[in-house]
Amino acid sequence: MEERTLAWTFGLAILILGLPTVLFFNHGVFDEYDYWAGTVSLVVFALAEIILFAWVFGMDKGWKEITMGADIKVPPAFRFIIQFVTPLMLGWFSASLRTPGIRLIILH
Repeated sequence: MEERTLAWTFGLAILILGLPTVLFFNHGVFDEYDYWAGTVSLVVFALAEIILFAWVFGMDKGWKEITMGADIKVPPAFRFIIQFVTPLMLGWFSASLRTPGIRLIILH
């Protein structure tokens, strides 16, 4: 396909995907986008990122990257927080998003 056809195809796809937001705004479609993008996606991607960083990439290599060239000394407690506390808290929070029976003590 040539560039002009691709541009029109892309523009038409964006128009079709965006029409529900405009046409059904009064029915809460935009609120649904806001919930999934602003609440659920942030927690899920943060959880995936921290697991990839601390467990797949490895905490030893990750800690070296964090402290290499740092202007301040990063407290060693953050190593434990990054590896264990943050994934547990994000996992707990993501479970509370999809399970109505689980409540966050902090927000309750």
